[in-house]
Amino acid sequence: MAETPEPVAVSELKTPVRVEAREGFRVWVEFTDGVAGEADISDFASQPGFSCWSDRARFESVCINENDYLDWGVGEDSWESAIDPDEIYSRITGLSMEEIYPEWAAQQRDGPSPTEVTAVEPRDGFTVWLRFADGTSGVADLTFLADSPAFAGWQDRAYFESVRVVPGGDVVWGDDLYRCGYSLYIDLTGLPWEVVWARMREKIVGV
Repeated sequence: MAETPEPVAVSELKTPVRVEAREGFRVWVEFTDGVAGEADISDFASQPGFSCWSDRARFESVCINENDYLDWGVGEDSWESAIDPDEIYSRITGLSMEEIYPEWAAQQRDGPSPTEVTAVEPRDGFTVWLRFADGTSGVADLTFLADSPAFAGWQDRAYFESVRVVPGGDVVWGDDLYRCGYSLYIDLTGLPWEVVWARMREKIVGV
C-alpha cells in the first residue's frame, strides 16, 4: 500500500474582502491580510467566459462570490466567469504562487490536487470519460454546456474529440477552450461545490 504524506499546514489563504472595477479591465482588491491594490486582468477579456466584459455595466458588476473568487456570474456555471483570488493577489504583489504559499508548493511536489484530471476520452454525444488524481473515474455528461456560445465548437465532432489533458490537470478542446478539473469533478460526481472544495482545501491546507 502506498504511503500518504502527512498534510502540510500552509500560510493563511488569501481572502478578498472588497473589490471595485477600475478603468479598462482593471480591478482594485483588498485582502484580509491588508494587501490592497490594482490588478490588470485585461488578458482574461479574450477568453470565452469573460466575453460579457464587452458590456461595461457587466464588468462593473464584479463581486466576491461565496467561494472568495472574483465573479461576474454569467449563466448557470459562474465558474466560467470567475478568477481565483490567488491570481489577483499575485498580480498585485508581484509574488509567485511559490512565494505566496511556500509550504503548499512543497506539498504539491508530493502529489497533485484530488480534482486534477489524469486521463480523458471522448464518448458518445457530449460525454467524456474522466479519471482524476484521487482515483475517481467515470463518464460525465456535458450536454448542458453544448448550447453555450463558448462551447459552439463542439458541434464539430472532430473538435469535440480533440479533448486532451493539459499540465495542471485541466482539459482543453482545440487550442483554447478549457474546462478546469474542479468543474469537471463536479460534473462527474454531482457533489456540491462546498464538498469538493473541502477536499481540495484538505489537500492544500491540511485541515
